[in-house]
Amino acid sequence: MILSNLTMFPQPCANLITLEIPIVRDEKLSPPYYAHYSRSGTSIPPDTLSSIDTVNCRALPLLIEAFADSAKVDGQEKANGRKGDLHFLASVFANVSASNAGRLFLLSPHAEAGATPEYPLARIVVFTEHKDTIRRGGVVSTLK
Repeated sequence: MILSNLTMFPQPCANLITLEIPIVRDEKLSPPYYAHYSRSGTSIPPDTLSSIDTVNCRALPLLIEAFADSAKVDGQEKANGRKGDLHFLASVFANVSASNAGRLFLLSPHAEAGATPEYPLARIVVFTEHKDTIRRGGVVSTLK
């Protein structure tokens, strides 16, 4: 919700579009990466991080992936283990789409780690019929 409020202004929105964060790729994890600067009690101990190879990744594709993965389908529990529903990320995407750079990002295919290129907008357009008003409204605003 805070990120949604921040991205209403041009500078934080531009910063989010270009933000890159270091991640550790690990195919055993779901999702197959770990953002080690987002430390929690279950994180890898800091003394082991110096020996781990990190890769910089844009933050916006990770937010889109988290948004898509966090949605409950027909009342079923999520299998991904995320603690929140992340409905307000839809408003973040709507705010990002108000800028030229944001629209270019959403409408350009991107491929992460050699995967098939995918349009970020295609990942979120399916939520135009979601039961949650905040998620649905944010996605519709993004499309507008």
